[in-house]
Amino acid sequence: MKKIHIYVGAGAYQARDVEGCLAVLDLDYERICEHDLAKLGASDICIVPGGAIRSYLRAWSGPIHEQLKNFVARGGVYIGICAGAYVAGASFDGIEGLGAVPTSFAYRKRQGFPLAVTVDGDRFEVIDENGPDLSDLAGTVVLQDEAGHPLALQVKQGEGSYYLFSVHLEGSVYHKKLPQTSDSAKYFVKFLASV
Repeated sequence: MKKIHIYVGAGAYQARDVEGCLAVLDLDYERICEHDLAKLGASDICIVPGGAIRSYLRAWSGPIHEQLKNFVARGGVYIGICAGAYVAGASFDGIEGLGAVPTSFAYRKRQGFPLAVTVDGDRFEVIDENGPDLSDLAGTVVLQDEAGHPLALQVKQGEGSYYLFSVHLEGSVYHKKLPQTSDSAKYFVKFLASV
């Protein structure tokens, strides 16, 4: 399995949920902040959790943008969850994004617990907390809702991939969705092992 890093730097206020998921379901990971992103290797996974979109983009301006793009181009795997998916767009609120997709995402206010459907037809509840709309993007659908709208996409760039999740699979302390009893968290761990 690839080495997993969780971004815990500026704006990453939902990193604890991802850490809790991986710890409870017995996956090793390392915590990194914006100053460590240059250390990511071509065979690593970088998880950017839900958080403050503008804080991410401001902390990553200049060379850090290029470091993340180069990380993926060399073979790295970027997994953006909610805010982590927003920042992978061309821009957000006038601030340059990573440009993994040409879309400049607009903030979408939406809360709920929709059912997600995997490519194998498995179904489980996920947490939707204002994630971006992935409907008009080119990429391989990884997860969709029951109406067929994408909830997660793979976008290949160079030797690597961006995986953009508009919903949360990792569970949530706030919503009392614990990873040890969550089918979505178990799916997330299997997904990480497969990329």
